[in-house]
Amino acid sequence: MTTFTSRDVSTAVVPAPREEIWAIVSDPTALAELTPMIESIEPAGDVWTWQLKGISALGVTVAPSFTERMHLDAPA
Repeated sequence: MTTFTSRDVSTAVVPAPREEIWAIVSDPTALAELTPMIESIEPAGDVWTWQLKGISALGVTVAPSFTERMHLDAPA
């Protein structure tokens, strides 16, 4: 099986308290509601399965999903 590893470190200034942001990014249901093209996120511990919304073309609908190991560091 082919695998890859990716890491993204980003910074931004967001006009909201850190606790409110953490509440969203650590909640799979809330995160799915705010993320375009995501139907749902099903957590199983630190492994989350992301179900994308269906895309239809030429009479075929494809609704891919992927699984990610989520490592989230709570704010200090």
